[in-house]
Amino acid sequence: MISGGKMNYNNELENKIFRIILIGTLALSVISIIGNILFGFPFLADIKWFVLIGIAGYLLLKKERAANNIYKIIYFAFIIFVLIPVGWINSGGNANNTIGYIFLTLIAVNYMFYKNTRNFFIISLISIFVLIQIIGRIYPSIIPVYSYDTQFMDRLIQIPLTLFASYIMIKKFADEYRNEKENLEKTNRKLKYYAERDTITGLYNRRYYDENLNQKIQDNFFAGNISYSVLFDIDGFKKVNDTKGHYFGDEVIKEVGKITNRLFPENSCNARWGGDEFIVLYTGIKENLDIRIDKIREHMKKFGESNSINITLSFGITQIKNNDTTESVLQRTDNALYKAKENGKNKSFFIYLYLE
Repeated sequence: MISGGKMNYNNELENKIFRIILIGTLALSVISIIGNILFGFPFLADIKWFVLIGIAGYLLLKKERAANNIYKIIYFAFIIFVLIPVGWINSGGNANNTIGYIFLTLIAVNYMFYKNTRNFFIISLISIFVLIQIIGRIYPSIIPVYSYDTQFMDRLIQIPLTLFASYIMIKKFADEYRNEKENLEKTNRKLKYYAERDTITGLYNRRYYDENLNQKIQDNFFAGNISYSVLFDIDGFKKVNDTKGHYFGDEVIKEVGKITNRLFPENSCNARWGGDEFIVLYTGIKENLDIRIDKIREHMKKFGESNSINITLSFGITQIKNNDTTESVLQRTDNALYKAKENGKNKSFFIYLYLE
């Protein structure tokens, strides 16, 4: 599905750019014809522009034609194999602006085609350029000579038009690229968020907590900071689900997540450990941690009372040591919660050293 969506996006972008090219072709052709008439170029110099107007107009009348790759190939084949060499000859050879059109066509071909088709047109463009240079060198008599003023006025119109057309094509591609990049960044941010977060509470998930704890241990973060790992759960959560239903159980989980995020600072790592268990990596003094724990208890007690059910929580706490590992911290925190439960629930139990 992703690759298909990407392919559709690329086709849509190519079609947009091709329509811009066709519209630009009409404008360029009309201006060139007017300029040729004003500056005294023979009618022969305008035939290629009239043909180009016909091709571009034909493709613009039906969008499905412009979207068809065969028509795109025919269009660029005409430009490369007919318009450029003929235009170079009947507009004064190297004295005209053919090199600008070659450059403009080079940009367009790179946007429109891939692999073999693109390579074929690029090689053809280079070959046509080399060929017309050789012809001009060997057969200079076939190239008409125009006055300096005529060539000057022609360049004054043609070169700005060529530059402007190049700018429009590059800008369109650049804008689309920038939009796609921004969309990709938004998608990556969403993916990163969902990869790190618990979907019910919005807290970090267990994997992120483990990674965060491990990274801080690797960075020797705890050597200069007093930090605690706090694991807690809802006492008798099964009874809550059985009494009030699983929907209310999810509401309780959300409420615990909400108050936890509200009470613990941003530099804490607040995560849902799984089920009705939560874990916090807190940096600060123990007294402030105890105050926050008491506030969580009090908040959830009031929440339960407002819903006619008793809700209490048990907490297991351990201070993290300099020589700790991720496994030792989590094991010690889990043991502390087990002890809090063993002591009658709705308790906090603190461990500094490993339990033997």
